[in-house]
Formats: sequence, structure tokens, C-alpha cells
Amino acid sequence: MPSYDPYGNPVPDSSAGGGAPQPPPQQQQYDLAGNPIPPGQQGPYGQPAPPPQYGQQPPPYGQPYGQQPPPYGQQPGVWPPPASGYAQQGYGGWVNDSGTGSMAQLPVELRGLNWGGFLMTWIWSIANKSYIGLLSLVPYVGWIMHFVILIKGNEWAWQNRRWESIEDFKNCQRLWAYWGLGLFIGLIVLWGIAMLVIMATSGTNSSSSYHVSN
Repeated sequence: MPSYDPYGNPVPDSSAGGGAPQPPPQQQQYDLAGNPIPPGQQGPYGQPAPPPQYGQQPPPYGQPYGQQPPPYGQQPGVWPPPASGYAQQGYGGWVNDSGTGSMAQLPVELRGLNWGGFLMTWIWSIANKSYIGLLSLVPYVGWIMHFVILIKGNEWAWQNRRWESIEDFKNCQRLWAYWGLGLFIGLIVLWGIAMLVIMATSGTNSSSSYHVSN
């Protein structure tokens, strides 16, 4: 009666002169990348485990196969990066190039009027390193620069000064607008008070002159 090995293969009868029974030939095994695995190397649970020089190395935790590790500062496990937005610098086709001069491209979110530069032109120009705004101090023609900065202020401020993010830029320019509006209202109030004082003084002087003449 023939005997069988643990694999279910018939074992030749040693009494027939065939000598010691030979183990059955092992089938060639391959890893997940299709590379042959040397015999005798098995992984956990009986699965083939390729040596380091064979096949694809396992990626870091949270990263799928076949992709590069995320850039420095990217949170592990978040892959691929978001395709839009500016929360992460360098993603979504946008790079923070503020402060690089005329080559810097103003983000779409920052296009608009700069009321802080319009109301506080020469002070705003110094703080935002856009010194062309000092032309507003030139007599007779300086008023034109107020309207130029109203239109070009965001672009010049982005090109001439380094900003941490778009939100940083928005917050700073919003403060300039608030301060400019407060200064404008304060000047109007002072002008009104001055006019009242002048009118009261002139009225008093007119009454005194009338009484003296009589």
C-alpha cells in the first residue's frame, strides 16, 4: 500500500531499491512584485517574505504603495495632499512668493482695493516697503498717488514685503483700513469743531464791534 508525505504526494517504496525517499520538489514562489523568492524564506503565517534586496520595500505607516513620502511638515497619513486651497504652502499650484519683487504673483484672493493705503498713503508705503507711495507728499500732484495705491496697493505690498500666509496679509491690511477710517473720521470731527469755534469767535467779535460803534 503506497504511503504519502504531508503534501499528499506518493512516497516511493524504499524496498524497491529506490533508496531513501526524496522530498517532493518545491514550487517556485514569488513576492507581490513578481520577484522569485529564494527557497526556505517564509514570512509570518506561511506567507513568502522576500529578503531586503528583493521586491518592493514596505512604505512608511499611513502611506500607500508606489508613492513618495510627503514633504517635510506634511502630516503622516494624509496622502495625497489636497488639490486646492492655500492652507499648505506649495500645494494646489500655489507657492508663497511674497517679498520676491516684481516676479511675485498676487493670489486671486487678494485682488481688490486697498483702503488702508488710500487713507494713510505715505505711512502705509513705508510700513509695506512700497516707497513709491511717498510721491503722495509732492505738492499739487501727490493726491493722484492715493488713487494709484488704492488700486495697486495689494500687489505692491505682496511683492515688496514677506508675508507668512494669505490670512496674515488680509489681517494686516484690514487693520490698516480700520486705522485709516478712524483717522479720517477723527479729522472730520476736528475740522467740524474748529469751524464751530471760528464761527463762535467771529460772531462774538462782530457783536463787540457793533456795541463799540454805538
